[in-house]
Amino acid sequence: MTTPSLATVRPVVAAEISAPDDRLLRKVGGPIAPLSPLDRRSVEGRGEMLASPIAVEATGLADQLRERARTGAGIEELYAIAHELRGLAGTVGLAGAGRIAGALCTLIERSPNDPSGDLVVLLVEATHSAARNPATSAAAAEACVGLVQSALAKR
Repeated sequence: MTTPSLATVRPVVAAEISAPDDRLLRKVGGPIAPLSPLDRRSVEGRGEMLASPIAVEATGLADQLRERARTGAGIEELYAIAHELRGLAGTVGLAGAGRIAGALCTLIERSPNDPSGDLVVLLVEATHSAARNPATSAAAAEACVGLVQSALAKR
């Protein structure tokens, strides 16, 4: 296979950069609308977090994770939500929430038939708190990752 020379490479136009590709549109469920006033208020004052529909999606996933855990969702459903949040969180300035959601995923992956219920609840609550308070989430993320590593080492 030959590498094309720069002379034969088509230049990228601004419209291609600013228009999301089909994968992103499928992920967010269609065209990305501007933030509503309610969405804008829900993400204000969150430090470096990007105020975008994807940021609203990430914090919404943290809310959904907490709500579904409180209403008795199965571990598979909690894993799916945590996995989705883990993937989005770092992109929008919620690195702590992403690390904690990742720790929850690791716990479930490595002990799918018997994850500690108390530890799952703690990780769900910590993920929610970290998503709502990103400026203070780094220490919580470190502590949660350590708890999961200790729990898994004992198994």
